[in-house]
Amino acid sequence: MSLSAFLSAIVLLAIGFVVLYVLSIYLKYRKSSYYDESGISFLKVLFDKGSYGEFLIFSGLEKLERHLFLRGEML
Repeated sequence: MSLSAFLSAIVLLAIGFVVLYVLSIYLKYRKSSYYDESGISFLKVLFDKGSYGEFLIFSGLEKLERHLFLRGEML
């Protein structure tokens, strides 16, 4: 295997990991009700650090709310 073929394989592997990472964020975004509540698009969430942090907090609170509801501890 030549050096250029090896580097090409590494680059393709890195691109694949990035695509999988973005896809996982997108699926999490679609599963939550964050867009309905905030109106912020997925691309803004993806590229804006503040919006992404808000999305992560919102997702965590949604998860907590579901957990408490299932246990019957909803306040």
